[in-house]
Amino acid sequence: MEFEEYVKKFEPQIADIRATLNESLSENPAELKAQLIKAESKYSLTMGHLAWANCFLDLAISKKMPPKGELTENERKAITDAGVANERKFRNIIEGTAESIKQRVSLGQSLLRTLFEETSYQQP
Repeated sequence: MEFEEYVKKFEPQIADIRATLNESLSENPAELKAQLIKAESKYSLTMGHLAWANCFLDLAISKKMPPKGELTENERKAITDAGVANERKFRNIIEGTAESIKQRVSLGQSLLRTLFEETSYQQP
């Protein structure tokens, strides 16, 4: 599958993953647990997309790198970077999304722990 096909095919799924980040975390422990399970699932999907994004970026770099010749290494790098800008942008978006979901899960786990501690202190 080519890069453009991949992006087009999985764009709705990636948008859905990113939409998860817009949902407020619940203060209800049962709902929060469900949100954490959903976020962990989205994280797993995102990591799969990140693997593909890195693969597409590596392939694009190997195709777009001009041969050694009259160009300096800096010129070759600049030409390559310009040629793989879309692949790198996609990879960066997926990488940022994965990190955001990871932080959301961590925050949700801390919140859940706090909610359970508050509940246990309130019970006689």
